[in-house]
Amino acid sequence: MDTEEYLYDGKIIKAVCHDIYGKEIEGYFVGFGDTAVIESAIASGLQARKNVMQASSYGTGELIKSAYDMGYKNIILGLGGSGCCDGGMGALNALGVTFYDEIFEPINRPKAIDMNNVFGVSFKNAV
Repeated sequence: MDTEEYLYDGKIIKAVCHDIYGKEIEGYFVGFGDTAVIESAIASGLQARKNVMQASSYGTGELIKSAYDMGYKNIILGLGGSGCCDGGMGALNALGVTFYDEIFEPINRPKAIDMNNVFGVSFKNAV
C-alpha cells in the first residue's frame, strides 16, 4: 500500500476488522480524494493455518464498510493473496447482505463451508 500512498498523495486509514478465522485485527486502507484503495489480503490474507473451509472474507467487507461509512464514493479492491474461498459471502454479509439456510435462519458471518447451506439471500439491509 505504500505505493498508492506515495503516488496518489493518499493517507493510511486504520480500521478494526477480522481476519479469515474471525480474530479481531487492525486493518487499513489508503484513502485519496473520494477513493479508497483496499487490499483484500489485509483482512483476508493467507495464514500459516490452512483451513480454507472455515475461512471467511468478512473482514474485507468490514474494511469496505468502514470506507463507505467515512464517505468514500469509490472503492478500488485488490483481490490478490486471499486465504479464503467463500465466494465473497463473508464480505457481502459484513455489508448487510443476509444469507439464509434451509429453515430460513440467518447464517451469521458465513464461511466457505456454509456455501452449500444457502437457500435464500436478502439484500434489504445492504449498503
